[in-house]
Amino acid sequence: SPSPTCASESVLPHNSSQQHDAGTPPNSPKLRNRLTLRDVVLAVGTEFCVVTCSVVHFHAQSCQKALGTSGVEAACNHPALSYFGHGTLQAWMEHQTLSSMLLHFTMLFPACACSLVLTYYTSTLVKHEGWRLGEAMCYHSMAILTGALAGLVGIGGGLVFAPFFLGMAVEPSVAVATSSTCVIFTSSSTTLQYLLTDRIIMSLTVVYGIVNLLASYSGTR
Repeated sequence: SPSPTCASESVLPHNSSQQHDAGTPPNSPKLRNRLTLRDVVLAVGTEFCVVTCSVVHFHAQSCQKALGTSGVEAACNHPALSYFGHGTLQAWMEHQTLSSMLLHFTMLFPACACSLVLTYYTSTLVKHEGWRLGEAMCYHSMAILTGALAGLVGIGGGLVFAPFFLGMAVEPSVAVATSSTCVIFTSSSTTLQYLLTDRIIMSLTVVYGIVNLLASYSGTR
């Protein structure tokens, strides 16, 4: 049998009668369009993990750099870390072992959590939804690349998601809707991280946010 590749074959969601009419092979992969409670829990939990660890890592590094300077009080007691208690982060950063453990943990834990969720869904797609491993890995690779670019240079995920879905023969209307949904995770994750690390100009955000909201509403009519 041919090796799995990223070939542009049809992966549109069809029921069995539609598959028969269109001549689609019965073992073609399916794109599930129903959201389950498990999906919501894993998505929210993973994003919470990524955002929280990223924010803690950023402020821990800032606190560590500010030790011994006049700015240590502000750097080590940011409002976003108030749940740690006043002076707690500073005490951790002054301890060499604890500071190293905290910085490494906040880098490795979200990466491991995302890898576990990715592995779980890959297994589900291959075992229960008729996907080939290579096909699933194509989507995963695209998602990882898009997330990295969104965080590094701030591009909209839709610039990558939608063309990729179309290239994989997903129906255009489904590709656009799915792309817009995927962008929720990249945009909300980076936005929350930037917000909680004081890297957003809120006045510009409000003005352009309202304009974008109206424009996106008009575009979907």
